[in-house]
Amino acid sequence: MATLCMYRLSHSSYILCIFCVCKFQIGHEMKECKGVAKEKRGEYDELELPLASEQDFIFIRLTVLREYLYQELTMTGLPFPQDLERAIDDWVMMCFFVGNDFLPHLPSLEIREGAIDRLIKLYKHAVYKTGGYLTDSGTVNLARVQLILSELGEVEDEIFKKRRQNDLDMKRREEERKKRQRRSAGGDAPAWRLSGQYEPSRPSGFVSPISNPHSTIMEMRQSAMQRSSSMPGKLNYDAAAALKSQLAADSSGQTERGTKRKLADVEEAEREPEDEVKLWEDGFKDRYYESKFGVGPNDTSFRYRVANAYVLGMCWVLKYYYQGCASWDWYFPYHYAPFASDFVNIGDLDTSFDRNTKPFRPLEQLMSVFPAASKQFLPPSWQTLMDDPDSPIIDFYPVDFKVDLNGKRYAWQGVALLPFVDEQRLLRTLQDVYPNLTHQEQQRNGLGSDILFVGKKSTSSDFLTALYEGSGAIEPVELNPELMFGIRGGVRCDPHAVKAGDMYHSPLPQCEDFKNSSCTSVLFRDPQFDPNFIFLAKMLKGAKIPEKTLKPDDFNRRFPGESYRPQLGFTRDAGHRPTNPSTAIRHIRSGIGAYSQVAPPLMQISPRSGMPPPLSWQSSTRGQAAAYAQNRHRGYEQGYGRQVGYGPPGGRHDQPPAQGYRSSSPYQPPPMECYSTNSRYSAPNPYFTSDPYRRSYPPPQNYRRY
Repeated sequence: MATLCMYRLSHSSYILCIFCVCKFQIGHEMKECKGVAKEKRGEYDELELPLASEQDFIFIRLTVLREYLYQELTMTGLPFPQDLERAIDDWVMMCFFVGNDFLPHLPSLEIREGAIDRLIKLYKHAVYKTGGYLTDSGTVNLARVQLILSELGEVEDEIFKKRRQNDLDMKRREEERKKRQRRSAGGDAPAWRLSGQYEPSRPSGFVSPISNPHSTIMEMRQSAMQRSSSMPGKLNYDAAAALKSQLAADSSGQTERGTKRKLADVEEAEREPEDEVKLWEDGFKDRYYESKFGVGPNDTSFRYRVANAYVLGMCWVLKYYYQGCASWDWYFPYHYAPFASDFVNIGDLDTSFDRNTKPFRPLEQLMSVFPAASKQFLPPSWQTLMDDPDSPIIDFYPVDFKVDLNGKRYAWQGVALLPFVDEQRLLRTLQDVYPNLTHQEQQRNGLGSDILFVGKKSTSSDFLTALYEGSGAIEPVELNPELMFGIRGGVRCDPHAVKAGDMYHSPLPQCEDFKNSSCTSVLFRDPQFDPNFIFLAKMLKGAKIPEKTLKPDDFNRRFPGESYRPQLGFTRDAGHRPTNPSTAIRHIRSGIGAYSQVAPPLMQISPRSGMPPPLSWQSSTRGQAAAYAQNRHRGYEQGYGRQVGYGPPGGRHDQPPAQGYRSSSPYQPPPMECYSTNSRYSAPNPYFTSDPYRRSYPPPQNYRRY
């Protein structure tokens, strides 16, 4: 038994593992399972304590995902050379439209509605017009993206109407399900009503015959006895509860008694809030921008500004994934995304970013993302800025805020309308409390270096240990990639280094110290590149791609349960023999019934009933052999399968021998022509046998006799 788990490594990379759930060997993949026996725990083999609460994970292997993407994004007849790496980069960029950590999703794209499949279809249709791919090493060709967004904008109205219809259908099914639950629970039926086979049915309904009535009556008696035995206790409990509530009301001076909520009140409480935008009706754009942005219907320039800001964010996110952070002060300044039809002339948009920016320090970052309820993780003098009414930035930390469901059902699916933090105003305010930081808090607020831990069994352990000899390396020393599995960068001595054999003191009081460490730590710095350097998004030289693991059946996700069927020629299923053919095809292959080339046998009138027998032999397995023999004999009478040199002595084909068609009989009639796929040899068609220029060939030596 195995379980799939997926861990997120970064914003754009995942890793999939197939973990075995063997309880005797914890924490291993299925391919590493040894099937070991359970080890004794404690003196009496006590039960093991659970490691943690059960958690469901979804794992994905990037190599398997790559195979699926190759199948989806492979296109023929492109006006430019096909490159799978570039197609995958385009697919990553298109996924931005369904939302990510930095941008909201477009209103017309929902993952649960198959938005990614829709984008792939639009992409494969528009890529023939673009003249090339949409992205190149983190740079977006906006003129080509405009074509896809324009096609998406043309079908937005249809998407919203279909979404509305699907929501209404889902609500209807939910109401029917609740009604069935209430009926099955007996809430709408009296206690004395019969159930099971004896349950009353409507006059026009189907009444099934009663089977095994004794067991049904016994079950009804048992349920009635249980209901009668539990009813007095329930009545006493209800009476006691009513008397207790009445006495409590009398003692408090209240005369009004509690009442049970009606079904209509419950439904009213569960009713979703009304959607004032109504995307499925005409004029949805005007209502959307007026409700979400507070802008009138005539201000179309504002819509274009929102769309341009979204495009700029799309370019920032792609550069962040492929080239690093393009700017540390960029953010999307709106809570909602524009419509796809609002992206107009985006090809001429300036997408340059200011490189002279720096990231927040750790405490500044916490001040910009933490609510006031988490102020205990900040220095005391900084905490007052989050809850003091006279704080100059008190508006950054609202206690109550609105959550817009935005057409969703649950609050966690809505949009939290929190205020955007003004970076400059925050930094100016923090300058007054910086002097209050202690030395430890100042170190905590600094931008430190990365620490590299290397085990003593590593090939680079001796090289790193030698750095601490003498005065130690203060300036970075370049690593040898051959000793570090291809890792490049600079290393230098760590003032708080942990060497082999030393004790590593845990920075957290909840964790124990590591005794007798077997590793060495150094400070690590990434390789330095020119600010304008472009990291090419292509397969690295010498990269080894794992062998393909998917089979043709794995790609057939459109029609699950069916086998893989390759396309032959220009028509699907051409030249393919279906595994479950229709009745007509089966009759043609077997040479029986009305679809064979010989006439069916004459029906004999029954002397008793005066009616012909039923034609069950056409579909019955038991009668198929007899029907085949009758058709074959009938074919001989009509002249089918008659050739020179074959047949009984004397050339008589009208009557079979008296002993029948047995393998021991000297007479073996020639086989009739049919479409049977079981025969190794079929006699030629009579049309060709009448050709005087056709030579007659004897049957092969291994010809199957009947």
